[in-house]
Amino acid sequence: SFFRDSKRRCLSVEETAERHLLLESLKKATQELSENERELICRLYVYGESLRSYARAKKMPVTTLQARHQKLLKKLRKKLEK
Repeated sequence: SFFRDSKRRCLSVEETAERHLLLESLKKATQELSENERELICRLYVYGESLRSYARAKKMPVTTLQARHQKLLKKLRKKLEK
């Protein structure tokens, strides 16, 4: 739940507001990504697919996908730091 942490404890109002702001920032940052970049993020972090499985589905070497993944995470970090 949005209002609970990983140990199922209720979050304070401040923690809930902070989580909301972070999610809004992440949503905005991902909207600025290319379709392929958004698909990679979604498949790995929303659907929980492994890099290996996604690479196989895209018929790509895992190492290529790992490099793209790392580059994409750096790109998102920069956007979130603004």
